[in-house]
Amino acid sequence: MHKRLLWISMFLFPSLLLGQYKGTYHSLATAYEDPELVYTLDLRHQSLTSLPDNIDQFSNLKKLKLSSNLISTLPNSIANLTQLEILILDGNKLDVFPQVITKLHNLKELSLSNNAIKSLPKDIGRLKNLSTLNLSFNDLNSIPHSLFDLSRLSALDLSYNKIIDLPKNLEQLKNLETLDLSSNKIGILKDSISNAQNDPSKKYLRYNKLSDIFQSLGQLPNLNHLNIAENQIETLPNSLGKLKKLDYLNLRDNDLSGLPSNITLLSQLEFLNLSDNRFASLSEEELSAFLYKISKITNLKQFDLSKNHLSFLPKEIGLFTNLEVLMLSSNQFVQIPSSIGLLTKLLYLDLFDNHLDAIPDSIKQLSKLYYLDLSYNMLEPEIRTEIKAKIPASCNLDWFPQTLGSDF
Repeated sequence: MHKRLLWISMFLFPSLLLGQYKGTYHSLATAYEDPELVYTLDLRHQSLTSLPDNIDQFSNLKKLKLSSNLISTLPNSIANLTQLEILILDGNKLDVFPQVITKLHNLKELSLSNNAIKSLPKDIGRLKNLSTLNLSFNDLNSIPHSLFDLSRLSALDLSYNKIIDLPKNLEQLKNLETLDLSSNKIGILKDSISNAQNDPSKKYLRYNKLSDIFQSLGQLPNLNHLNIAENQIETLPNSLGKLKKLDYLNLRDNDLSGLPSNITLLSQLEFLNLSDNRFASLSEEELSAFLYKISKITNLKQFDLSKNHLSFLPKEIGLFTNLEVLMLSSNQFVQIPSSIGLLTKLLYLDLFDNHLDAIPDSIKQLSKLYYLDLSYNMLEPEIRTEIKAKIPASCNLDWFPQTLGSDF
């Protein structure tokens, strides 16, 4: 009878059997009752200050999740977890990279985000099976050459550190698809060089360093996602155009006032974020020429020019005919050109926080538009009914914050 019930349970509730096979445990005490059945140990948010020395009793452990604890060191016995593939230590008290981790040769995913790690050991290059490495939100200021021996790495997150430069052997990461270098100091020269801010030769040295970095990036055949936001970069080298598979490029919050001419070679690019830069320094003619150049990237679907203090939007914005998302918030536009009506694929248009007192009639041509933000502009109450008539029927006015919506 008991065997029959077991078979019925397996047939009707296969997920129960699968869950048991995966062996996910959230308590050390419970896990130690049958250590060989433990495949995933999820100990997040448990205020742990350390791991027990006998952690290696979990000989079949594949996933160890320890984020949001108070761990500052790891026991040497963790090296005996030879089946471990995923180790998550985000949000702990690590100020030194635990050397013992470099002995976990089967690791495929390692995340040490939100700690205070200041340097990486040379032995990190021993983690040959690693495909995902997250070291964001630490205190790293340099990267050892050995990191780029991790030839299977497909995703590398070094954001929110203090990195000034990268080793030239970055090009060894032939399988790298996603690279996040945002919120570092890549556009800043070392103190010994950067004191003379107005010296043209120093700017040349900064550009030369960036050229070296992008020259290496250009050798990464599979790179499709690059985030170098918040790095005080003033100029980008022509080698940017070598990233032929790039579909995501985030340059937010730098000091850019232009892009290299061969950016048009990025034919796969779908997402481009240029917000919070210095494009306001361009004349109207220069801005028109700049937008004309960017419009040659015909695959572009999301374009962000917000927070640039622009007072003029050229008619060339109408050349971006494949755009689905256009972000123009927090500028100083007083009018929008009628060519905006040519963006017939547009789904999302953000004009928040400008100086607009009207919108062009051509906006009625945006038949696919479902989100339009005109809040925090200079739209007088008496013209709001007129504005409402211009808004495509597909737009839901309930989504309008502040200025529009409440009075309709």
